[in-house]
Amino acid sequence: MDLYRLAQSRKETVEQITARLREEQKQMPNQKRRFEWVIFRCNAEDEVGEFIGLASVADFQYSFRRGEFLIGILNSQARKMGIGLEASLLVLEFAFNELKLHKFVSFVYRHNQSSQHNTLQLGFRKEGLLRDHLSYQHTGFIDLYQNALLENEFRTNKRLARLSKRLLGWDVTQKKQEPNPLSKKQLLNVESALKQFMGVSPTDAKKILEKEFTFPLNAYAQALLLKDGEVNSLHYGLFSEKKELLSTAQQRATDKIFSILPSPPQRL
Repeated sequence: MDLYRLAQSRKETVEQITARLREEQKQMPNQKRRFEWVIFRCNAEDEVGEFIGLASVADFQYSFRRGEFLIGILNSQARKMGIGLEASLLVLEFAFNELKLHKFVSFVYRHNQSSQHNTLQLGFRKEGLLRDHLSYQHTGFIDLYQNALLENEFRTNKRLARLSKRLLGWDVTQKKQEPNPLSKKQLLNVESALKQFMGVSPTDAKKILEKEFTFPLNAYAQALLLKDGEVNSLHYGLFSEKKELLSTAQQRATDKIFSILPSPPQRL
């Protein structure tokens, strides 16, 4: 785990890391060029328990539809329980089904043969060996295996399909059905409704939402809250003054929308 994200500074304090993460939260994923998750062990009631490790889609290249797979499990006992495999399957699903990657690459330290074996078991193919590619203060220069998994290889990988059905309950290799986009008329109705209720009382705004909106915004908002822990992108924002920041206008509009939305029709 001490070699996870070797390019990042190990001299940062907890306060500096916290401040950096707060600033990064203000950025869009395409600005950061990475997506990161903290892996926890959950109990039978789906309550968050012990911290297990980290996972990431790093170096996200939208134009090339490429990203780098990273995962680090903190202790050896957790590695033996299949938690790393379950997390890896979820990252693969996100990479290919949400980000629409064409190629997912993985760099593995040459001395970490178990990690290289696990990477190949996920369907990655070894593309080469990068000699003396990184320098680490305790061991000197380090060789890296370069591995990659293409989308067509992911889609046809029967082992991943079988494992994901057993561990997750669904087949991660299958493409998700794309939702039908709203028509121009529907989008104009939504925009008109948003502009109306931004200046009215919560009671009147709720009536406008229930009458005018042609899609389940309440369910979508709740899904965002469950997925990201916050809701800040339901609306791009209506500015109150010329110099107001986009993020401020967007957050104000979103907060008002979310505060008056009815509960979703069922638990998500």
